[in-house]
Amino acid sequence: MSIHARVLGIAQDAGVPHVGCSCARCNRQRSGPLRVACLGLLGASGRTYLIDATPDFNAQTAALPAFPSGIALTHAHMGHYTGLMYLGREGVSAARIPVYCTPAMWAFLRRNEPWKSLGRDGYVEYQKHEVGERFELEPGLELESVEVPHRNEHADTVAYLVHGPQNTLLYLPDIDRWELDLPALLDRCDTALLDGSFFSKDELGSRSEEVPHPPIEETLALLSREHACKVRFTHLNHSNPTLLAGSAEWNRVQSTGARIAQEGERLPL
Repeated sequence: MSIHARVLGIAQDAGVPHVGCSCARCNRQRSGPLRVACLGLLGASGRTYLIDATPDFNAQTAALPAFPSGIALTHAHMGHYTGLMYLGREGVSAARIPVYCTPAMWAFLRRNEPWKSLGRDGYVEYQKHEVGERFELEPGLELESVEVPHRNEHADTVAYLVHGPQNTLLYLPDIDRWELDLPALLDRCDTALLDGSFFSKDELGSRSEEVPHPPIEETLALLSREHACKVRFTHLNHSNPTLLAGSAEWNRVQSTGARIAQEGERLPL
């Protein structure tokens, strides 16, 4: 089996349609909801892995050829780890599935219920890796965490460089500001899935400082065309006009060489 990544969702933590919202974008997706941002990894062994465990865990694991043999977490916000609850007694009653996380995330999960019980009762095995460490999921498939500035109320936040035998992919669904050297990171990968929560600061009005994701138009301004051609935007908020293919904003992204990620998309590793 070829080693590759599979996009399993592209929406912000609450999905699209967003709870309690009747905007045109949400109404358009009611018959076919967009799942929360998540990446599946398929190894040569036939085993599969997830980056992040989302509220759409059930559907996303069903979209893989095998149930995940491990899960790596980026951070402790609603859309990125709460899917772990499906591994417990009320769900699949898993047997010590490795959950890879930073020491801060490891401490959060071991300190707070129900995550504490999942580990204590043997459904998962929380495995620490240091920020910046590169570790093997299986031969030919490795993860390397990258520290990311984000709202770290409970733990910390990382992105992952996914190293395959032929290609490297950067998975960075959440960031507050580009303190990282983005062009340098893109030089290290062949494809990048980046935080595209908002197209512009105008979407949230006065709330833009409360939810300070860099808008797509700001990210694109940092990139050469060569770098932009590596980028697919994910983690899209329901307010984001690029959800509508053919919109002026969607066309603007396309014109730079970048893309909006698509659920089900396969990316070679």
